[in-house]
Amino acid sequence: MNISTPLDLSVQKPQLVGMGDFQISRNTPLKSVSLGGCVSLIFVAPPIAGMANVVLPDSSLDRQKSTIIPGFFADSAVAKLHEGMLALAPEPQTWCIALVGGGQLAHPRFRLGEKIANAIIQQLKLFGLQPHKQDLGGNESKIAVVSPSSGEITVERPGGLLQIL
Repeated sequence: MNISTPLDLSVQKPQLVGMGDFQISRNTPLKSVSLGGCVSLIFVAPPIAGMANVVLPDSSLDRQKSTIIPGFFADSAVAKLHEGMLALAPEPQTWCIALVGGGQLAHPRFRLGEKIANAIIQQLKLFGLQPHKQDLGGNESKIAVVSPSSGEITVERPGGLLQIL
């Protein structure tokens, strides 16, 4: 996990958050890689934001990997992101929580994006939390961008289409 505080807040390039990665930022925007079926979990409490790009729903598939790459699985991603956010924004009731991605890009019977999103929601409930904003599903890849300073969450779609959650 990297916690970034930029020197020049007027011109900021987003920090890229890879698959299975998670970042917490003070003021520096965070940007997911193209999500496909994966789900980006975003916590925002301006000027702090956190993002985890979750690849699989459950760390029971590989407990060792969940300790090395906690953002990879829904259960370990929610726990680590929650822990990191509490250290910098200790009032979870002020957080905005969003889920982006979970597209159905593979065969419909797999429903991996749906499984990941449901696993994240179940894990959030263990902390007394729930998502406030969602852009899940569909058959296109999405990119999530969060601005910690403003709290704005933007979803980028193919063709340059932008949506603010």
